Amino acid sequence: MSAAYPFKPRQRYLGPDGLRLAAEAYEAALHAVNEDVCDLPPHRARRLIAQFVMRQALRGHRDPVELRVGAMDYLRREAG
Repeated sequence: MSAAYPFKPRQRYLGPDGLRLAAEAYEAALHAVNEDVCDLPPHRARRLIAQFVMRQALRGHRDPVELRVGAMDYLRREAG
């Protein structure tokens, strides 16, 4: 006998528009990174930017400018 469970697991995903906006924010943040100021290896900086953008986009943030600015602030904090 199968039991009916009212609990539905959260589905966290981005639709086509969300993915496009997240990609725009990621690309803009990459172009904004000044290699002279950022002491992190490039792969680490790219990963931190991607993590921030995806986390925020999955929380519902969709403004590419705010995502870019937030990603740059996050990168600065992590670079110490």
